[in-house]
Amino acid sequence: MPVRGTGRRYLAISLDGGDAYSEQEVSDALYQAVRELFGYFGVSGLQPRLIEYDEETRKGIVRCSRSHTREMRAALALITEISNNDAAVRVTGASGTIKSLKANAASK
Repeated sequence: MPVRGTGRRYLAISLDGGDAYSEQEVSDALYQAVRELFGYFGVSGLQPRLIEYDEETRKGIVRCSRSHTREMRAALALITEISNNDAAVRVTGASGTIKSLKANAASK
């Protein structure tokens, strides 16, 4: 049987504090936090990616490697500033698929 690829986890996030941030600013802060905590080698292992971000609700979805979910949560907790404005990132949910992550968020 062929190997399907690496498993992924999707984390629902919510941003608190500061101004409204663009998707690019949030993505840059995410990448920088992972790089500062784990270095470039960690970035390649975690494979962080901002999948979705809504500037109005300030909620988004982050994808990472399944085996590094705890490390991704730690990196998200380290984000205290985005574009020179105070910010905090809260993880509000986690799932193996985007569909179930959105379904769980809608039911809350």
